[in-house]
Amino acid sequence: MTDHALTPETLAELERLRADATPGPWVAEFSGKTGPVVMDAESRNALDHVAQCPHYRGHSDAALIAAAVNHLPALIAEIKRLAHERDFWKSQDDSRRVLVRKNRVERDAALAEVAALRERIAALADEWSTPESHRNAAWLRERDAADRIRAALDVDTAALDAAPADRDDEAEGGGVE
Repeated sequence: MTDHALTPETLAELERLRADATPGPWVAEFSGKTGPVVMDAESRNALDHVAQCPHYRGHSDAALIAAAVNHLPALIAEIKRLAHERDFWKSQDDSRRVLVRKNRVERDAALAEVAALRERIAALADEWSTPESHRNAAWLRERDAADRIRAALDVDTAALDAAPADRDDEAEGGGVE
């Protein structure tokens, strides 16, 4: 384990090493016979130590080893939790980016359609406002024809409105005798 990256493989290796080692918790002790040692907290004999730290800062080394071993499972669990959370937020960010891209494409298409419609409306307004326009004349003829049809329909409707009682009797099957 010369690489210090905390990859999933490294974490699995640390978990395996901890599981294979002397069960914890571990404590740092000082014995006149052995000096600073790391040992199982249940052990009553410093000679049953897990590690001996005879260096100048041996007691600090022993305390660090014991604390690291005791906290290793919680540290690994927290690293995994944070990696899972990072992956979750990364996927959320990726999803958001896809939606933003899609919305931009839809917005741009809608803006292009609006611009085209505005151009068409402006062109029609110019065309219809010119009395010399052939289309304008055709439009006026069509409008006049539509007005004549409406007027004819209004006359027929007025005739029908004159005898509503007769229509109601016929609808009920009575009829006029």
